[in-house]
Amino acid sequence: VVISIHIACPFEMAYETDVLSTMSSIRIPVTSFGSLSPSHLGVQQHNHSVATARFLEEDALWEYYSQLPGGCLSLTDRSRLVPV
Repeated sequence: VVISIHIACPFEMAYETDVLSTMSSIRIPVTSFGSLSPSHLGVQQHNHSVATARFLEEDALWEYYSQLPGGCLSLTDRSRLVPV
């Protein structure tokens, strides 16, 4: 499952790292739909949950980024990221 989340931020937050360094976590309500079991065909089950993503502290966050000429930021080493 891939989702896209858009978060309204103040104008001075230009880069991903600006947002990540100020947020400690984000909680997203999740609802899934599915049948209970093959013996209950047609019966729908609603599962409600909350997905929580916790962010790194700002000092640790900068280990993964480098600043390029012109002020742009780039991930330094994707292999160190946690696989999804």
